[in-house]
Amino acid sequence: MKSLPQASLVTRIISTILFLPYFYIGVKELISPAGIDITFGIPLTHDEGLSYLSVVGARNIVLSSMGIFFAITGLRFSMITVFIAMAIMAAMDCYLVTSNSSFSGMAIKHFTFVIFMLVMAAWTRYSGMRKNNQ
Repeated sequence: MKSLPQASLVTRIISTILFLPYFYIGVKELISPAGIDITFGIPLTHDEGLSYLSVVGARNIVLSSMGIFFAITGLRFSMITVFIAMAIMAAMDCYLVTSNSSFSGMAIKHFTFVIFMLVMAAWTRYSGMRKNNQ
């Protein structure tokens, strides 16, 4: 199997910019889960819910840190893998929000994020491929 060429500078910059807010949200979820629970889509008033949101924050920090590292180093396949992992996590969040509350705008937010991450994975895969493969 032929390996993917290194990601272009534009792909790397845009991907890094997209990973940074995800990192910031993860820090906010980890430090103050009670303050950000409503933006997640479910009011998490008990300790178990707040602990869950802290774990979500840690997950977001790890995924975005990996994405930033891979974007800086230009590892295209690894960037694609992180985008797909983020899409899977957002799909799980969407399922959690819809199963524990009525279908809301926050579920739509999570679903939109799934679509966006899959589009970013495809764009990262195919951006700059024409001129690199000729």
